[in-house]
Amino acid sequence: MALGHRVLAALVVAALFSCTAQEGARTPGDGGAASSLSANSAAPTTSPEPAPPLTERQRIRRVLRDRSPDVGEVIALAKTPSAWVRGADTVLVEYSLMTASYWPDDATVSAGRVVDRRGRVLGEWADNDPTHRTYWPAGRDFVGMPQYGGRPWLVRDGAISRLGREPGTRPVEAGDVRFGRGWLLDPSAGTVTREQLPGCRQDSIRTDLQGRVWCLDAQKTRLSWSDDGGETWEGHTLSTSYLEFCDGGARGVDLEVQGEVVAIGMWRADFSLDRGRTWRDVGLPLGLVGSHRANAYTEANCTTVQPLPDGRLVLEYFGAAVGADATNTRFAAIRTPPRSTYAGVQEGVLVAVSRRPYGERWASYDGAGSWRPLRAGPLVRHLLSERAQE
Repeated sequence: MALGHRVLAALVVAALFSCTAQEGARTPGDGGAASSLSANSAAPTTSPEPAPPLTERQRIRRVLRDRSPDVGEVIALAKTPSAWVRGADTVLVEYSLMTASYWPDDATVSAGRVVDRRGRVLGEWADNDPTHRTYWPAGRDFVGMPQYGGRPWLVRDGAISRLGREPGTRPVEAGDVRFGRGWLLDPSAGTVTREQLPGCRQDSIRTDLQGRVWCLDAQKTRLSWSDDGGETWEGHTLSTSYLEFCDGGARGVDLEVQGEVVAIGMWRADFSLDRGRTWRDVGLPLGLVGSHRANAYTEANCTTVQPLPDGRLVLEYFGAAVGADATNTRFAAIRTPPRSTYAGVQEGVLVAVSRRPYGERWASYDGAGSWRPLRAGPLVRHLLSERAQE
């Protein structure tokens, strides 16, 4: 029996040594020292320390490098919409990310959502294409036109597809969809082309949500509009010419339409509260926004005038001012929330932004009477409720 016990003990010791040697052989990076350790001197194993969480800037840079960025992450990092456009019964909301110092590092990523009045997301996408696009409603779809180079996008049923761009201009044809500032969408060919309209200054053509076509003559002294695609026209002679070389070569200002309110202005403003049936013109307090007309020594400043849905006009240059009421005979400087700077009017909504990259944005839906953090839900409800009242 004693011999049996000694044999059993020897077998146990041998088994322990074999296991220890095998474990040591699996330990990397120590030049084989671990495999020579005895069972009694084996080093304890420890799990690796968890990596520290990424900072917000690191997360942004990771998303900017991602070839297929995640929509939800882009929106979460961007926090608030950067742009939006109202369609027939939906709103396209865009979110953007870029490096803190945009130039010369042009890495950008954008995400978009099409939302209905109930807040339902009908489609969404994200893309790291650095081309900046301005979106326009085109029937029940949206078209994103690139600002510099790049191909246009068609947003249909919440998905994007790329369009071709035909050079030159042409008259409207059967099947075309007018959109934006004088563009024609040919859905069957998948192309966009500039529209040719006799008597209209090319860069002034504008199609609104109700399908009315607006344009100015070559001198920007007369405004015309058509409800039958250009077959018949009505018009209004403006109080002054808005074709003015200003701020180093810019050429005048453009017409703006917000529902029933139509306006064009630089140092004066012509506006209508009933889509052109009646008109008024007023002088503008240029000094209130740090602007001036041309004189013997300087060119005119390119002040801009944007209408709010309630008929008040917003005058912008270095600063911004808003009409006291729909007569627009008195203006007051716009005061924005603390730590913010005035950004401007987007689709009839006043927007102020903080000075920090990816900072907070505020919206005013009552002409700067009050401000609230800009959020997609209230923004969409406001835009579509305004659309329903037109």
